[in-house]
Amino acid sequence: MTTSYTESASKASRETPEKQSELSFSGPAQHKTPIWKSWHSRVVGKARRETPAARATVLVVDDEASITSLLDELLESAGYRVLVANTGQAALALARTVRPTLILTDCMMPGIDGPELARRLRGSPDTTTIPVVMMSSIRPRLVPRENLAELRAPEERIIRNVKRGVYLATVGDLRLLFVEKPFDLDTVLDVVQLATGDH
Repeated sequence: MTTSYTESASKASRETPEKQSELSFSGPAQHKTPIWKSWHSRVVGKARRETPAARATVLVVDDEASITSLLDELLESAGYRVLVANTGQAALALARTVRPTLILTDCMMPGIDGPELARRLRGSPDTTTIPVVMMSSIRPRLVPRENLAELRAPEERIIRNVKRGVYLATVGDLRLLFVEKPFDLDTVLDVVQLATGDH
């Protein structure tokens, strides 16, 4: 059983109190202990056991500090190396320099948005093989899950194995993988583990 709840990202609120925002996401229902703490110890403990010693690198891109802080804490605790960018331009520079294993990016951002970021990454020989997963509360034109043409192997693993909270959509000339917002934290970890080969 899961329950939807709202929790402010504590790290973001300490660093930027004037821009504090609330995140809605789903997690397991608990009664006697704080929901985030209980979920964190259960799921992150499991992820730590399953994550290889050679850590994969995940680039998180979002213009909301509360979301990048939450995902940074979640994935770092699960054993991943996490890089954070708050603009598409910064993400492009990091991707070209570091070559992350996976990019998790917000869809709607000022300047270079998520789809344009994906388009530029795919158009460059240095970054064309990096899997990109969008995060969005708005569903573009959906594509049947069986239509896997143009997907890279990590993206195909995700769409075949994660049945809820992830969908395939077309944005312009791109076929992209989306994690639905508000996101479920278990789903985010499943996506990252499948994309980085940790499942």
